[in-house]
Amino acid sequence: MTTTTTARPFDIATHNGTITIQSLETGAHRTVQIKTEKWGDDEKRIAKLLRGTDNESDYYGFAFVDTNGARLWNKHKSSETLDWICRAITNPERFEHKVKFLFEGRCRICNRKLTTPQSLASGIGPTCEGRE
Repeated sequence: MTTTTTARPFDIATHNGTITIQSLETGAHRTVQIKTEKWGDDEKRIAKLLRGTDNESDYYGFAFVDTNGARLWNKHKSSETLDWICRAITNPERFEHKVKFLFEGRCRICNRKLTTPQSLASGIGPTCEGRE
């Protein structure tokens, strides 16, 4: 499922799930998961970056997410990429001229999570491609 609109593409205050951000200029992409997790005695919404090949578990936390947006953790303050991702998911409408926001989908053959722009567009993941 792909979504690009002039209206707000998602609401950071309520979104839990995976967002793939694709550059309109280069086609490069980054996948971010926003997930509510146990944090001490509390629950926090965490933004995590996909940093491996397993799009179910290879995520690395980098920011807290609340109704005001994504707040980068202090240990990542020097990362321009993570800072940019926080700004993009906090105010997506300000970045729609530069990127396309794609939302989590599932392979229509095996039901695995899809995160690459090509797989999201076709509805089939790389493992199942050619099996139809």
